Amino acid sequence: VDDDAYVWEPTPEEAARMEARRARRDAGSQKIAEYLLMGWTMLEDICPNLDCQVPLLRGREEEAKMFCASCDQWVVREEDF
Repeated sequence: VDDDAYVWEPTPEEAARMEARRARRDAGSQKIAEYLLMGWTMLEDICPNLDCQVPLLRGREEEAKMFCASCDQWVVREEDF
């Protein structure tokens, strides 16, 4: 074992935050998959919510609107006002 090697270990609080983020990401991925199976399109734009940041979706009927499946909210860009 190399005594000079440093292995980062998260604190219990950091580990809990990391696990919560992982769980949100997994749940968001599941929701996105459900929308894709319904015929929605995944966009290259990501959710502006810094706690989310998953790819946005567009439904077949809602051509101009973007939707975040993870946040369960419609997203409107400033330039669309």
